[in-house]
Amino acid sequence: MAINHIKVGSILKSTGVKGELKLEVEENLEDDVLKAKHIFVLINGDFVPYFVESVRDQDSIIIKFDDVHNPESANKLTRKEIYLRDNQITSKKYHKGQELSSLIGYRLYNEDTLVSIIDNISILPQQIMAEFEYLGKSKMVPLVEDWIKSIHHKEKRINMVLPDGILDI
Repeated sequence: MAINHIKVGSILKSTGVKGELKLEVEENLEDDVLKAKHIFVLINGDFVPYFVESVRDQDSIIIKFDDVHNPESANKLTRKEIYLRDNQITSKKYHKGQELSSLIGYRLYNEDTLVSIIDNISILPQQIMAEFEYLGKSKMVPLVEDWIKSIHHKEKRINMVLPDGILDI
């Protein structure tokens, strides 16, 4: 079975004198990073595992890796992307977003009227959004369960009941 690495954020900068690092992490994946025993750093195209010595959540996540003991070694990791394996991710919102990302390319209907074809799915902190072109403008609508009437995978069609005026926003 293939192992998938999921980008969860990046290393912003070193902080302090012990080699700690300040992270920027996608909001819906913060809990998974805080629980991780190891994190992968993308270095020259390779996923290099770093074992977590300590991690804390202040205004942002501060992490200390086992083999990084000073600002000089920490600075070598700044501006690098960080990843977790897919089996380390427990966020329901992330998994729902992955499931809904299969809707890219589906025709979006409001009631029985074709609205557009979904170009992208964005997982935002508040909700999961479908992105598409409508009347020459880029639009987004939340993929709220109450609004989704049905999804037909064979026909690549999603039927929704959208609130009046949402496409005018």
